[in-house]
This record gives sequence, C-alpha cells and structure tokens, in this order.
Amino acid sequence: MALSATELIYGDELVEHMSVTVSSKYSGLKPTGTVTVSESSMALCTITLSAGSGSCTLSPRRLAVGTYDVIAAYGGDKSFGPSATGDRLTVVA
Repeated sequence: MALSATELIYGDELVEHMSVTVSSKYSGLKPTGTVTVSESSMALCTITLSAGSGSCTLSPRRLAVGTYDVIAAYGGDKSFGPSATGDRLTVVA
C-alpha cells in the first residue's frame, strides 16, 4: 500500500489517495478481487483490483485527530492467497 501523504489536516482527508498493487511472482497472472483498507475495526474504503492494482480516497472527517495504523488487506482469489500490509497515518488539527 502506498499513501500519498503520511500526515493530513483534519477535514482535508480528500487529499489522501491510497493505492495498492498486489503483485505476482508468476509472469502473466494478475490478482483479482478486493483490498479492504481499514484502521482497527473500521473499514475506510474497499478497492476493486483491476490488473492487480487499484486506489481509493478517504472521506472527509472519517478519522479524528491522532495517529493510526492503516492496514490494506487483500482477500485473495482462486490463484492467490490473502495478504496484508500497513502504514502509519497521522491526522493533525
């Protein structure tokens, strides 16, 4: 998962663009399915993969001021197992 910024101003979260690429070690196979981006138990967005990649933008005021461990979890498909990765995101006043 790649974050467009690791620090955001509260209320301006629309500038946060999260992108994911689920890569394969096998040439020609592109993962399909969805990636759920979440913080703790709160889903922030769901990305539908197209050729193994996709992106989403946060909704304004979705996260309060604070620091969050954001996780992108891939559910897998018929050829690929599930996986997850994360990054830290800080929302400031």
